[in-house]
Amino acid sequence: MTIRSAETMLDKATDLLAGASTLHADGNDHAALLLAIHSGINSADAINEFYGEPFSGEHRKAPDHLRRWDPERLSDAARWLRHLVDMKATASYREKRYTARNTADAIATADRLVRIAHAQIESSVDIEARLGQNSP
Repeated sequence: MTIRSAETMLDKATDLLAGASTLHADGNDHAALLLAIHSGINSADAINEFYGEPFSGEHRKAPDHLRRWDPERLSDAARWLRHLVDMKATASYREKRYTARNTADAIATADRLVRIAHAQIESSVDIEARLGQNSP
């Protein structure tokens, strides 16, 4: 178990989520969506780091890797991560643009993943102070 690495990944996830919330509030939904997606991915990375086996590979396989640590407690997290990962290719590389509502949903999903990672690794990162009023 590597607490320092896990907390570093959670710290990144929290920063990305705060940025996503700020950009969404400013109406910059495309950038906000991308930050929310990466916040969710970094949250999963924090959990994987905590368990000592970081995930490297195709993002589509990341939810299954995450679920294996604690299938009962991480099943929802894996499902939410899959939703964000599925949006990633479209948001990054295709012509389709998601709506402001899609962005708000992605931010809420990333927020849930940050909080699950925080609880799972029993982190000392103060996510409430970091997310402040921008939290969904």
